[in-house]
Amino acid sequence: MKKVRIHQASRLLRTSEMNISQVAFEVGVDSLPYFTKIFPKEMGLSISKYREKSQLEQ
Repeated sequence: MKKVRIHQASRLLRTSEMNISQVAFEVGVDSLPYFTKIFPKEMGLSISKYREKSQLEQ
């Protein structure tokens, strides 16, 4: 379940202008500190670096 939420969040980070709190809420993660901890473990980058990298690739 965690991986599904993180991958949904990664899609939102790539395709929307939602802030990090909104993305976490949208994918069903109630704790922003938890979200910012698990996202880099799964995706290999911090949330802000992931969004920055994905915007550069577009």
